Amino acid sequence: MNQSVLDEALARVIARDEIRNLVSRFAHAVDTGDIATVVNSFTKDGEFESGPGQVSIGRAEIQNLVTEKFHEKKAILEQQKHLIAHHSVDTHYIDCVSRTEASGRVYWTYIHHDTGLSMWGRFVDEYVYEDGVWLLKKRQSIYDGAAPESDHYSYLNK
Repeated sequence: MNQSVLDEALARVIARDEIRNLVSRFAHAVDTGDIATVVNSFTKDGEFESGPGQVSIGRAEIQNLVTEKFHEKKAILEQQKHLIAHHSVDTHYIDCVSRTEASGRVYWTYIHHDTGLSMWGRFVDEYVYEDGVWLLKKRQSIYDGAAPESDHYSYLNK
């Protein structure tokens, strides 16, 4: 193997590690109500589809969405360590398109503090490398299912 092949392989390994950290940081920020970290995980013109037909474009819209969702759960946050649930992200597949672009799919589960396993699905992401960091360019949240006792069950099973 020549040096340029090794350099490209190393760049992909580093990119994948940094992108996995971005996704984990996002999940922790959601769990703890850290609005700034959620919002700043996106590019300035980033797109977040948080549910069917619920698309926020740009950091200002994403901040409005997240602030509204977190405000609804503020009393819970004041009583416990996590905002509303534990988000677990796993089986993360990342395709490095170039040194500055990547795409990925990651499964998530949402474990509610009252009801246990609440819902599950996947994120379909587009990432870009800007100003020395990987950010979400686009995130689509796809809901695959919900437990019958979950608040989300009727919403997802219309």
